[in-house]
Amino acid sequence: MIKMKKLEIVTTFYPVYDFTKNIVGDVANVKLMIPAASELHYYEPSAKDMAKAHDADAFVYHNENMKT
Repeated sequence: MIKMKKLEIVTTFYPVYDFTKNIVGDVANVKLMIPAASELHYYEPSAKDMAKAHDADAFVYHNENMKT
């Protein structure tokens, strides 16, 4: 039996993390880039944050196409 490596996914803020986690379930490791208690409008990603997003298999973020 071949054991596949889980996908690594980085998301921006909590609602996007929760949405992604509910979609992928246990198939991937989903990580949150912006800490839950942070003020989103003033958050500036560090070089380490950018490296995590770059090295991930997928980066999920909110944009104008995700309106309800």
